Amino acid sequence: MFGKTSSKIQINLLIRLLGVIFIVIGVALAYNTSTTPLVPALVPVFYIIASSFIFVGILALISRIT
Repeated sequence: MFGKTSSKIQINLLIRLLGVIFIVIGVALAYNTSTTPLVPALVPVFYIIASSFIFVGILALISRIT
């Protein structure tokens, strides 16, 4: 019984760590998109990808495996 609880804690920590990583990737992508001269038609695509990374990261931070 103790092993299952320990593995759940480790899985929850791993998911939260991945959430933080996804948020950092999303913020870095958005920042690099805003500071790099790109073709104006491509900028919204990169912002959508960055916001998707941030959204998934936030979901990973608030999720919990039961």
